Amino acid sequence: MEHRWGSRVPTDVAVRLMLPLGAIGAGRVRNVSVTGAYIESRLCLPLLSLVQIEPVLPQGTPGGSTRRISACVVRHGRGGVGLEWCDMTAAAVEALLHSPSGLIEPDSHSQSAAPLRQSG
Repeated sequence: MEHRWGSRVPTDVAVRLMLPLGAIGAGRVRNVSVTGAYIESRLCLPLLSLVQIEPVLPQGTPGGSTRRISACVVRHGRGGVGLEWCDMTAAAVEALLHSPSGLIEPDSHSQSAAPLRQSG
């Protein structure tokens, strides 16, 4: 039985996943709704962990760091995780919903899901 709120919109948006303590990984938003998103990634993220996602903008595009979205991992799926937004009214969530395929041009040169790495 489906328990999610809002309609899911298919998309293909490259994102950077930032975890506490500086861990960073890559993924792709495969669908998005007003309450959350499904992100395809190779990262092993525990349920209820907090993450920030940041769209990977094309080279030279301003405003990347202002589009971070905080979310909580609420389910595991085949090849990815379901996230619930911490703030469903965030401007970045609204932008992602209103322009799911146009917010970011998918980067054909990036891997769809890079391994986790530690920054620093």
